[in-house]
Amino acid sequence: MKEKQGFHFGRISIINHWTMAILFISVLTLGFVLDFLGSGRAIRGPWMEAHKAGGVILLMFGLWRVGWRLRQGFPKDVSHMPAWQHLAAKAVHWMLLFAILTMPLSGLLMSLYSERAINVFGLFVIPAQAENESISRVASMIHEVLAYIVAATIIMHVGAVLKHQIIDRDDTLGRMLRVKKDAPPPVLNRRAAAARLAKLANVSKSAAQAARKPAAGKQFRPSGAYSRGR
Repeated sequence: MKEKQGFHFGRISIINHWTMAILFISVLTLGFVLDFLGSGRAIRGPWMEAHKAGGVILLMFGLWRVGWRLRQGFPKDVSHMPAWQHLAAKAVHWMLLFAILTMPLSGLLMSLYSERAINVFGLFVIPAQAENESISRVASMIHEVLAYIVAATIIMHVGAVLKHQIIDRDDTLGRMLRVKKDAPPPVLNRRAAAARLAKLANVSKSAAQAARKPAAGKQFRPSGAYSRGR
């Protein structure tokens, strides 16, 4: 049963969520720190390389993470909430899935088309491409603007979870901390369904026949006064 048919997340989804949360927030935080370190190569260099390598790992895992979520869908809400809150929650979820792929991809394009190769923690190297100022500039703009939008989205997401936990007191946070299987819907094959319908039809037919048939042993007899007058 896919998760969109129930109210809870499975084990794989829970592992995906927390692994991606730790990885994404770590790479994003390092990016903000690098902005405040200035332009000194001695200070920024090693950390920038780690930031870019982390972005590659983030993109690789993100492809699996997003693909899994698209396949499973989103579980149903565990409690009733206004329509605007439901739409806001969906918008936040889709924004985060979009950022999981767009943030690292824009960072990679920005680096590679500025003639800077990416060494992924010594495991492999993505070679630099011929300089393309247009691609590099657009990727840089997307990367920087999206970083602040995503940071605000994460804050909204955490705030909403705390609201569900503290004010609503529902299982929104709990279903991402522990595995709890939903009861599977009843499965009814065609033969069983046909047999059940036939049985209901027979019962209805018997009831209709019994209603039309007069009760046994009962015949019409004239009233006593009428009989005596005869």
